[in-house]
Amino acid sequence: MVFSCIAGFFWARKAIDVKDGLKIDESGITDNSSAISIGHIPCEEITGFETTQVASTKFISIYLKDPLKYIQKAKGSLIRKVMKANYKYYGTPIAINPTSLKIQLSELEKLIEDEWAKRDSK
Repeated sequence: MVFSCIAGFFWARKAIDVKDGLKIDESGITDNSSAISIGHIPCEEITGFETTQVASTKFISIYLKDPLKYIQKAKGSLIRKVMKANYKYYGTPIAINPTSLKIQLSELEKLIEDEWAKRDSK
């Protein structure tokens, strides 16, 4: 019941959010895909990406130079706790779940790969 209340809070918070869910460009990634999203992550802070699966859910893990900096930046102790748990179990506090976006996982993976290929070729 407690988990349902927490999940409901995050769902309601995201439901009224009018920001783009995800923006990937030459400056980095701006993640507003969920209630625990951290916002803008500059390219120079990102060390890599990986598709991670937990049970039947797949998401994109974003690895960072200084993950603790982003955990400290989180708004609210509950969000920090979730990010700390992500960091402990998956090696990064940042994960993008495409189910909250209007895109398939394979399309999201391709977008990220294409943008990073452009960045690396510069």
